[in-house]
Amino acid sequence: MDILRAEGVPEKLVVLIEKLYAKTSLKVRIKQEIGRGVDISTGVRQGCVISPVLFNLFLNYILKLIRPQLEERGVKLCYRIGDSLFKLNKEGCWR
Repeated sequence: MDILRAEGVPEKLVVLIEKLYAKTSLKVRIKQEIGRGVDISTGVRQGCVISPVLFNLFLNYILKLIRPQLEERGVKLCYRIGDSLFKLNKEGCWR
């Protein structure tokens, strides 16, 4: 949840997402037999409507962290997801 805060997500929304993801677990079924539950502490929920947004926020955070090292090596990183969420110039690169 630290990444959400670092990306400027309002605290009320961070708390709501924390509650949504609290005590997440899974069970594996093989044929008719269901295994014991396994706790999940990382990742996003498959099929959840906010999962793509959470993934994009995480990816944006990581890209911002590695961008200086990439530029030092002559790598220019450009992509376009949406101007309202990511600060991009006309070429689709960070400003």
